[in-house]
Amino acid sequence: MHIKPTVAKRLVPVIVVGMVVYALIVGLRVSPGYVGNLVAFAAVMAIPLLAAVLLFRLARQLWTGGRQTPLDVAKERYARGEIDRVAFEEIKDTLDRP
Repeated sequence: MHIKPTVAKRLVPVIVVGMVVYALIVGLRVSPGYVGNLVAFAAVMAIPLLAAVLLFRLARQLWTGGRQTPLDVAKERYARGEIDRVAFEEIKDTLDRP
């Protein structure tokens, strides 16, 4: 399954607004009062929020095809001792430039 990043960027606000509206509706039905609504809201939002975070981490891996960024490669080479700190900093500075 491949989702274009532009489609995902459009879906994110819709999903977030939907989650908030759903949580507010459920929170208002569960318990009356301001504190009760906040507790219900937090409880209802915890699971979808965790699911959204995991989904977007997975989607990020799918969008990049599991490929590493050049900075990731440089970090690995530095960790293995293939390049020294000066070379790593040069690579990092070069990649950070616009």
